[in-house]
Formats: sequence, structure tokens, C-alpha cells
Amino acid sequence: MKLNILTALTFLFIGCTQKAQHYNYELEDSDEAYVMDSWTADHKEDYYKKVGNLLREFLTREYYITPSESEFNKGIKEKLKTSVNNKNYQIIPYHIFQKDSISGDTSRLVVFPRQRMISFDSEFPLLNTSSLAYYHSPDYKNLDHSSDYNIVLNKVLFAPDQKEIDKWLKDEQLQDLFIYLVCSFHFDSNEQIFRHVIDHIKNDPEKYNSEYLRLLFYRDKKEIDQEFLSKIKKVDPDRKLLVYFRNALTEEFNAKDRERYEKVLDTVYR
Repeated sequence: MKLNILTALTFLFIGCTQKAQHYNYELEDSDEAYVMDSWTADHKEDYYKKVGNLLREFLTREYYITPSESEFNKGIKEKLKTSVNNKNYQIIPYHIFQKDSISGDTSRLVVFPRQRMISFDSEFPLLNTSSLAYYHSPDYKNLDHSSDYNIVLNKVLFAPDQKEIDKWLKDEQLQDLFIYLVCSFHFDSNEQIFRHVIDHIKNDPEKYNSEYLRLLFYRDKKEIDQEFLSKIKKVDPDRKLLVYFRNALTEEFNAKDRERYEKVLDTVYR
């Protein structure tokens, strides 16, 4: 009987030790340390839990008010077409291509359901003493713009303020953020942001001719979003974007997809 109890306690101790393992991120102060290919599921959960807590702490320092759980779930569902789970994190991948984006980075959104926050993974601080101190410094905010990216993303999703939006749209460093949101996720709930992005594309269509214009055809990999293209048509009465849409179709889509989109364009623009 004693042996059975001791055996049970031994296995319980080992199990608890494994579940409670912690990773010393201060010893992993290198870019390679954050390549997650070899990480265990527990390692990833631990990392994202720490990042989520840090992100929430950081944003609340910037006078950001965290949405309620219902507001958060509703915002994610309506604007990103994704249901929130109850884990430490969930990845929302780049909608069409799992490859480098136009800016040269692999772009993914990461949702932190328990902290009711969302961020680009490229805006995460590395979890070690020196980089955390840098992340909280004014120099980091000014240099990397992570403060604004995270604040804008969360406020636009859950609590948009028109005065703040007016200010953001004058900030050149935030242009890519708004263009990415509208093109990748059809984040067009705010009419002013939507018009602003489409005007940018019309004013410099060569810059956005390939990847961003492709993204405007998708809400996911299968659906054609005629409603969204109809909104673009209203902002494009001179049909300036139509030729660039057709070029993008010719360059980037197979014959079957091209035919489907041609029909939508003909319907929307006729």
C-alpha cells in the first residue's frame, strides 16, 4: 500500500513539474531563440501568455480601456470573421498567401482572448530584460511605432474614436496599417478609413498593383466578395482601378478564378 502511494505521489510530482515548467527567456536573447519551429505546445502557450499580459499592461499604460468580453468577441466575429476561443492565443494568418508580404514580413494577427487584445506578431517585444526595458522606453515607441500600431489596431476594432481616426490618417507611418487592414481583412466598417485607403491605392496604383489588389478580391480563399467590390466602385466612379484589377487577375490568378472574378467585375462596374 505504501509503495502504491509513493508511486502515485512520484508520478503526480513529475506531472506537476512538467506542467509548471517555465522558460528563461532572458537566456534566449537572440533572433534564433524566437523561431518556434522546435518549440513544444507548452513553450508556445507560456510565451503567448506572457506576451498577452505584457501587451495588455502596455496598452493600459497608454490609457487604453480593454473591451468587455462580449464586445471583444463581437468585434472579432464581425470584423475578422473568426470566432474567439478560450486559449492563450489564436493565430489569424495572412489571408491568402503564407509567404512574405509586400513589406517583406510575414504578416499575422494574433488574438489574445483572455486579455481581450489583438496584435501583429511583428509588434511583439522579445521577452528578455533588455528588450522589455527598451520596449517600454520612449525611444522604442518613436523608433518602431509599436505603441501606435497596437493602440490603433485595438481601438479601431473595438472602440473607434473619430478624433483619433482623423489624427491617425495624417500619420504617414500608419498608412501601411490601414491599407493592410482594408485589403487583407476587408476592414471597411469605418467609411473614412475605407475611402482614405482606396484613394491611396488610386493615387499610386503601381505600388499596390500586385499583392494588395489581389487581396481586395478575397474575404477568404474561396469566396468572391461582390459587396466589397461594389463599395470600391462607389469610391472609384472614374473606373481608374478597373484596369489594375484586370492586370492583377491576369498576372496572379488561374483561368478558373480569373473567369469568376471577371464576371463579378463586369457586374459591379457595368
